[in-house]
Parts: sequence; C-alpha cells; structure tokens
Amino acid sequence: MGNFTGPDTDHWPVVEARWYKKITNKSRVVHRVVIHTMEAPETANTAENVAKYFQGLPKNRQASAHLCIDNNSIVQCVLDNHVAYAAPGANSDGIQLELAGYAAQGAADWSDNYSTALLENAANAAAQYCLKYDLPRKHLTNTELEKGHEGIIGHDQATAVFKLGSHTDPGKHFPWDHFIKRVEFYYAERKKQLGLS
Repeated sequence: MGNFTGPDTDHWPVVEARWYKKITNKSRVVHRVVIHTMEAPETANTAENVAKYFQGLPKNRQASAHLCIDNNSIVQCVLDNHVAYAAPGANSDGIQLELAGYAAQGAADWSDNYSTALLENAANAAAQYCLKYDLPRKHLTNTELEKGHEGIIGHDQATAVFKLGSHTDPGKHFPWDHFIKRVEFYYAERKKQLGLS
C-alpha cells in the first residue's frame, strides 16, 4: 500500500509554491494524508490567498502544502509526487491538505455553513488521494502513526509523534468522525464513477 495504484486526482488550478522538494526520478510512496488548518480567515478566496502566500515566501520561511482548500475552491501548490514542507516527520511520505480556518475553532464553528462546505471539498480531495495511493480511510491514533500505519492524520499528531515542531492544527474540535464518513462517501462515489466497485 502507499504506492501509486489508482486513478489520478482531479486537475485543480495550480499556484506553484516557492519551496518544496522535487522528486523527478521515481514515484513517491505516500503513507498518509495530513490535515492542517491555514490559520487564516474563512473567506471565499482563502485558498487562493494562502496559495499566493506559499508562492512568495522568503528563504527563511520555507513552507508549502499540496492543496489549499476553502469553501468553494481547491488550489494545488505542490504536485503530488513532490514533497511539501508542511509537517516535519510526515513530509516525505505525506500529502498535505491545508484547510481554511483556525485550530482554535470550536465544534459549532466546524459545523457552520462555511466549514460544512469546506469539509466536503477536503473530504472529496482526501478520498481521491486514498484511492490514488490505496490508503485506508481511517483517522489514525498516535500509536498507529508511531507504528507506521497508513491513513489520515492531523498535523498535531505529527507534532506529538515525531516531536519536530509545535503545531496543534487542525485542533481538538476538528470533526474527525464526520470527516472520515464523508471521505468514505466520496471514496465509494469515485470508485463507482470509475467502474471500480
């Protein structure tokens, strides 16, 4: 598992990040999808704004993600086979998804109209990566991550397990159960559309 085995993802608009590691001589093995919050406001153009931010970062602020996602759009900043600089310890084998909003959001904030639409976009994208890389649609525990299991994690878990940063996103109120159910839904829908189920 974790190797490229399935169909490619949708072709999203690209705003190339300035900093990432190019992998050109082989197919990258992916073991996890990593969920982040952008620590940016919930607006209709947050994905585009943060993508432009990644594009213009100076050398002393090397950061990036594969996708920036808001309530109405997805922007690709790093192509799938390249390594984004987003979650130390989970970069080389991770797909990094940045979601509009803040780690400090409460449960009510994650269930408002904006976040509901955002989570649908993010779940759809995560499902596509699970299909592409044959990953379980499962939110890993820290113990499972430590043991090298494949699945979906938060940046906070990479921080806790690999101890290479201080990030706590997507936050303690991120609706993991709901999110994983929506990933499962889009995964099944995509398989059906492709005649794989």
